[in-house]
Amino acid sequence: KHRLAQADCQRASVFLGVARSTGAPPCCQMHGFIHQIFRKMVVEVHGEEKWVEILESLGIADDREVLKNKQYDDKLTVQTIVAAARVMEVSVPKALRTFGEFYGEFICSTAHLRMLESMGDTLEAFLRNMNHLHFILERSYRSSNFPLFQVGKVRRTKDAPEDEEGVTSRFMLSYSSKRGDILAPFLEGALPVLARKLHGEHIALKAVPPDADFNSTWQVVTQRILPGVGTRIVIVVDSLMSDCEIGRQRIEGHTMGIVREVTQQGHFVVRFDGCDDDVLIWRKHMRKLRIVQSESPDSGPGPSFWQWHTALASLNLGCCCAGQHIGSGAEVVQAQTRLMRRTSVILTEMMGGLPPDEVANLNRLSSRLETSDNPGALLMRAVRADRVAAGWDTPELLDLASQFWSSNEGRIEDYHLSEAAEYADLFVSHMWMEPENWIEVVGDKLSYGAVKATELKMAADEIAESVGGKWEDVTFWIDKCCIPQRHTLTVQCVKLIEDFLQRCDGMIVVLTWEYFSRLWCVYEWAAFLVYHDPSNVRICVDNFLRTDTLQFFVESIENFEMSKAECYNDADRDVLKMKVAKYYNSEEDFNRFARGTAVAMIAATSVRRASRSAKAYEEQFMPWIHLAVKLGFHDLADELREARPLQWREGAREAATSAAAECGGRSRTTWQGIFGQTIERWFKHDLKPELEHLRRQCVRPEILEDMDRKRAALLNGDRAFVF
Repeated sequence: KHRLAQADCQRASVFLGVARSTGAPPCCQMHGFIHQIFRKMVVEVHGEEKWVEILESLGIADDREVLKNKQYDDKLTVQTIVAAARVMEVSVPKALRTFGEFYGEFICSTAHLRMLESMGDTLEAFLRNMNHLHFILERSYRSSNFPLFQVGKVRRTKDAPEDEEGVTSRFMLSYSSKRGDILAPFLEGALPVLARKLHGEHIALKAVPPDADFNSTWQVVTQRILPGVGTRIVIVVDSLMSDCEIGRQRIEGHTMGIVREVTQQGHFVVRFDGCDDDVLIWRKHMRKLRIVQSESPDSGPGPSFWQWHTALASLNLGCCCAGQHIGSGAEVVQAQTRLMRRTSVILTEMMGGLPPDEVANLNRLSSRLETSDNPGALLMRAVRADRVAAGWDTPELLDLASQFWSSNEGRIEDYHLSEAAEYADLFVSHMWMEPENWIEVVGDKLSYGAVKATELKMAADEIAESVGGKWEDVTFWIDKCCIPQRHTLTVQCVKLIEDFLQRCDGMIVVLTWEYFSRLWCVYEWAAFLVYHDPSNVRICVDNFLRTDTLQFFVESIENFEMSKAECYNDADRDVLKMKVAKYYNSEEDFNRFARGTAVAMIAATSVRRASRSAKAYEEQFMPWIHLAVKLGFHDLADELREARPLQWREGAREAATSAAAECGGRSRTTWQGIFGQTIERWFKHDLKPELEHLRRQCVRPEILEDMDRKRAALLNGDRAFVF
């Protein structure tokens, strides 16, 4: 057995290219999750006895040694595949292709299907987003080494000759990995399955000489799979696009069918080429109708998120104007009168629908507020992460969390998700509604609520890892569940929004490409950065910032102006103007502060994705340098140019490999941990001084003095002084 294991090791070494004269590749690791799927394939296809035989050939008595949820050296993985190929009497590439096919079928049967479907409506789009997907996975699998993909030289059907009917796209796919071309056969097995399962496409792969800097390259031809007779297809149609003609255009544009009739139920009868019978395509709503309705002030059973923002105005105008010269006295009185009229209607609506015992409890809290000298402490609440966040691997919990995020209407049940707290870990700043072109960009198979829930789960994971705790115990401040809805306390809480911001150790921004077009969102962003260290802002953008959305982000920041930003109504704009006048030297200084901090913070977040290749650096990082120059932040642009993402990433890998070698492979130091420390040092020494300089240019001196006093108190451990 020992000699057999040695022989397998030698074959594996040759297969990996370790014996090449150019030198050995860096140490790579494979997660035990892959081993678990491989075992499942062997047992289901060949039986348990074959798996036992494979283990015996490797000298492994207990398969638990290779099936743990941890990282394993690639050497063990390849030894296992080589042994399986010998036991199954097939070549190693054939074994890998078979495994690729099984893996494709398996992963499409798991809870990760929704995430895969969100990567594009066609295989070509999916592969263009593959690097983006792997970047997201790197956050969870900290020691993994994911490959790079490049899609190019696309030739569409309209350019193809007439004899190529049915071809939907042609493109070149290039693959690069630290492992060389070892897993190329695996990819050749998995891609046809993913194309069929996710996109309804047949593909043909033809290997060609690899492009420069890549290990493998294929010419890919895709064809749409036409449905058979009687096939039932579900087409998701936005509820705002229920018009028959729009539905007709969408179906004919995506299924290569002809709509022959629209039924009374709104379904479509379609005839496909090559089919003798018609196919019935069902129409269903993707967006929650309740959300759409709640945008209207007079619809829905209760006030929405936007309505309680309006309600704050009557109580907050005076306090925000204290000491400020904002318009004439008559203008302020007129604004207060107009807003009071609107507020009285909303508060009346708020009081309806609450159970009597809940009203009594909130009334008692309101009475205590009248005599309290610290209202922020009395009303501060926090919600545990596991009540509003979930991962892709827990579909039932994700569905529950998605329901919470699906509507901006707060109910008493949502309020009871949170608990009274002195502080919260993170203030959550986000848009309740998905971007208008969400379906066009992300597709119709993934809800905005699900993405927010998973983004918060990943952020909670990282925070828990940094402090050695559990992600479930991380706490958030979220307006919907930390402010009592439909009660007069609502306006009191909104009045204290800056107080709640200061009572959170950090802020997490769920950043879509429309975030900086919403005035309330930008105000929360800027207000937090006035009092907090920018290192305490976490940006959740991984599921939103893609190659096809990057320009949306750049344009929204470049074009941001307070006067043009969107508000639910004019009352919100009046309130925010007065808040901005209280904290900033001028409205233009507020605009400048928002733009500059946005460029710096998103650029810092983009360092990791920019580190994966030279092309990624050009596509993901350079646009922020160009934008900094365009907006006049030349010093900031110089500091961004000092970043070396590719070198930092490679240096971190080498350091992690050396650390593992020094302690016999038992080091807990991951290359991502080392990489993250390098980024933090750069941010602290290069970017933070620029952000501090910008703050002192834009924020009022008296606010800066107050900020300095509170920071000094925090450094001395006196949090009570801050409030």
